[in-house]
Amino acid sequence: MKTIQVPMDERLLKEVTQRTKIGFKNRSVFIRVACQHFIQHLDNIKKEELYAEGYSRIPEDIDMAKVSSTIAAGLMQKEDW
Repeated sequence: MKTIQVPMDERLLKEVTQRTKIGFKNRSVFIRVACQHFIQHLDNIKKEELYAEGYSRIPEDIDMAKVSSTIAAGLMQKEDW
């Protein structure tokens, strides 16, 4: 593992320090976890964009949409709400 320096304004540093006290070993762990979550968030955004782009290039057939909707409605009725 490499050590890095991250410039941070006082307000953000104070917030990180406060949040670290709620279940994190130290600020380094908090920042690592935050970075991992942010990278996952960016990956999810990219996947959503690719998904939307795919459907804009090849739209769902209306008949297939009706079948999918009917199947989903049937499955939802079986759920214990």
